[in-house]
Amino acid sequence: MIHLISKIEALLLEEPLNSLCGASAVYLIIENDILPFLENIRVIVDRAVNSSLLKIGENERKTKVLEVLSQTESRYISVRGLKALKVFNHPVSEADVNLYGALKQTLENIHPSNFTWRDPEASMVLSDTSDIVKNLGRRQKSTFLEPRENMKCVVPDSVVAKCNKFVTNFNNFDTSLVIRNIFHNKNWKETGAELTESRYISVRGLKALKVFNHPVSEADVNLYGALKQTLENIHPSNFTWRDPEASMVLSDTSDIVKNLGRRQKSTFLEPRENMKCVVPDSVVANGEIWNNPAFSTNASRSEQSEGTYITDVIIPLIRSSLGDLPNGCICLSTAERQSLASKARRNIGMSETRIGKKPDIMGLLKQNEKNIELMYIESSRIVCSNSKKDDDEVKLWRETLDGASFIGLSCRPASNQFGVVGIQIAGTVMRLNILAKDPAGISRYFHLDHAEIPLSPHALHTRSLVRLLLTLRNVIIVNKSLLAQALEQAISHPPRNPQLSPTVSSPPHNN
Repeated sequence: MIHLISKIEALLLEEPLNSLCGASAVYLIIENDILPFLENIRVIVDRAVNSSLLKIGENERKTKVLEVLSQTESRYISVRGLKALKVFNHPVSEADVNLYGALKQTLENIHPSNFTWRDPEASMVLSDTSDIVKNLGRRQKSTFLEPRENMKCVVPDSVVAKCNKFVTNFNNFDTSLVIRNIFHNKNWKETGAELTESRYISVRGLKALKVFNHPVSEADVNLYGALKQTLENIHPSNFTWRDPEASMVLSDTSDIVKNLGRRQKSTFLEPRENMKCVVPDSVVANGEIWNNPAFSTNASRSEQSEGTYITDVIIPLIRSSLGDLPNGCICLSTAERQSLASKARRNIGMSETRIGKKPDIMGLLKQNEKNIELMYIESSRIVCSNSKKDDDEVKLWRETLDGASFIGLSCRPASNQFGVVGIQIAGTVMRLNILAKDPAGISRYFHLDHAEIPLSPHALHTRSLVRLLLTLRNVIIVNKSLLAQALEQAISHPPRNPQLSPTVSSPPHNN
């Protein structure tokens, strides 16, 4: 062992730094073509490193020598893998004999130090993308690649034809999918059978809320008068950027709305109530109770990350709700991509480009060459803190306001009907919200429904969840119809004096 330690110590003291590595140390320990066990190699390299460090003055070489020690195991695996590849003792045909002979000859000329743990060859894997395989002769390469080629099949002509048709028609919007003249009126837009199958202050915002110059009915006059009277008694300093009112948004959960008279509150909430529908008995009677075994115990649930929860539970639920829409699909973006609406708002008056907010999930629609954000989803882990719940609630209404304002730059969908969807999942509770503009241009933020997500069989929770998901589906169907019509009208009558998002800027680290 002493002579091996001396050989490695000489290597560590004399080898140029650019070629000094753990593989060279391991390779020196091989005697009579026998590679010792890893434990023995560790002892030898450790002693050689410790003795050489006492003789090294410059820090750069000391650092390099210490790296050799840390590389011992990975380089040992590389050398062992390369030695195994060099054997090739089991050719089974003449073609294999020819192939293995060529590979063995190539590998004999390769030093283990040429490989790292990232290289497949170090772990006894020969890849069809490696230079070793690429440099084989034509027949030898053909033999190596034969299993791959046998796994390939010719695509049937019928599939090719469908693909060609899909690509050809992709950008041609199918007007037959547009459902015209539908509104929220407490009715489902599909039949029962179809459902069964599938500290900054916004003075500007408060002043705008106090105006209410566009009532369109006697009920609106009464409502706006009451709201205006209430708002006149509120000082702007009562609001921060976290309050919807500061950004010209009136929420159905705000004290301003809660304190309205019965008739006035009924007028304010009318759009929300029209979006609700009664779930057909056939949907629930034939439905199965949803249960995910991966979340069967409290202990396993508490260990799941937000990403796992979104991927394994939330996304499948949303996809099941929005699959096979009668007027065309929408895309669910799950990569936390930045919101274009948020980016547009955050870059108003800025000299340097700023990144928009990144919702956990977005519902996207491409129509008339425009990318439109119809839905935003924010989710927590299964175990949710109160601060996370509050922060996501604020983030969500701000995202929907940015989204509605961004759409308003291109077209004007029907007021009190079209609305941008915001879904919040806080723990196991899913809340469905929507932000709709009223005839006066004031944003109304409604809480449509909420449901417990049943992670174990629970009939009542399942029924509530189905109701929420069907309501979401109905809202998206109406939204797509209203948006298609608004975009058509905008071609000949573009929006006049479009308003930028009134969302109040938050402190720099939250904006």
